[in-house]
Amino acid sequence: MRRARVRRRHRDGPGQEATAVPASTPRSVHALQRLQATIGNRAVARLLEGTVPVDPSSKTEVAPGTAVPPRPSEPDVDLKALHDAAEAAAGVMKSLGYHAFKENVIAAGGYGDILNIFLDQRFNKKYYQWALQFSDAVDEYGAEALGLEEVEGSPASADPGTVLVLNGPTHGISETYGDISVIDGVAGKNKDLLRSYNDGTLLVPVKDVQAMVRGMYRPIVRPELKAE
Repeated sequence: MRRARVRRRHRDGPGQEATAVPASTPRSVHALQRLQATIGNRAVARLLEGTVPVDPSSKTEVAPGTAVPPRPSEPDVDLKALHDAAEAAAGVMKSLGYHAFKENVIAAGGYGDILNIFLDQRFNKKYYQWALQFSDAVDEYGAEALGLEEVEGSPASADPGTVLVLNGPTHGISETYGDISVIDGVAGKNKDLLRSYNDGTLLVPVKDVQAMVRGMYRPIVRPELKAE
């Protein structure tokens, strides 16, 4: 459906996620999270990649709001929550689809490993401004690292709540910025339209939408972290 992509490894810098863990962390918490609480997530990433030695005495403060949704989580719950939030919030379309999507993820209580794109360091600055950048972030980090999986096939067959990123320039969608929405399902008298929610309600002919897809994403099962 789309060009093959080369998955790139995480890079140190503003795009790296920080996981919020209390300073006094009980031993019941996973060992990796204990280490993150002590030296910070970026330092952990360097340590795992073996690029630089880490001084355990240097504590990095974790930025608020960059935690991920609680585990365990089930895809069906995330799908329904995001769908319902997007449907309830859909109003008059004002070309603010990515902003609306960010708000809907917050209202849903998270989606996969994404809790708040406004504060998430993996999206800040680099993948923050327009819809196509959501897919760019998936390319950068890999879908699984964001608690997602890429969906193949027709958007008309996707589950409600699936995230849909479209390329322009047809059907009023910008070629530069694209569009991001949450799939509802087929609509119209002849079931020939795909309905999805961005800041409004987007209707695209089913016969055209396949060629416009930049990416489709849904959550994966995220098991509870077990203490060692």
